[in-house]
Amino acid sequence: MRSLACAPCCAVCVVMPLTPPAAACEAILTSVRGEIRRASRPRSWEGSIWTRGNYLATVAAIAASEHGALSCDALEGIPQTGGEEAISSMVKNNLLLYRTYDAVARDVHAEAFGDDKEAVYLLPSVAHLVIARRMREAGQLGGDADAVDVTVEAVQDLN
Repeated sequence: MRSLACAPCCAVCVVMPLTPPAAACEAILTSVRGEIRRASRPRSWEGSIWTRGNYLATVAAIAASEHGALSCDALEGIPQTGGEEAISSMVKNNLLLYRTYDAVARDVHAEAFGDDKEAVYLLPSVAHLVIARRMREAGQLGGDADAVDVTVEAVQDLN
């Protein structure tokens, strides 16, 4: 059973039942925070064409979205993300997911796809989204991410 202190990250409480839930979740979230920091150093990724600012702006925009996902047109339309080529490179390196609408899937809220059921970009896991939102709230994304209008209202206007 999930502890009240447990972050809603990835059902680790079920996967690691012998570990105190909050401690297990925090361990995963700490690991994910490191992944986000490593991803912001594009030189360490094969074939990367994004900049640190592109990645952090992308993470900030997705973190600001209501459902943790943005339509392709919306995300690619934010200049600081680097556009379609930079975002495609992030997808190829598994830093972002590209998802098409699936009525059966339950991991992405149906409203995230909009009325037209457009494909969306999202972070690799719920844990990534939790950490991205924490980092955004704490002002730890920095750089070009701070220049992106990533208020919830602005992101909703994009969708």
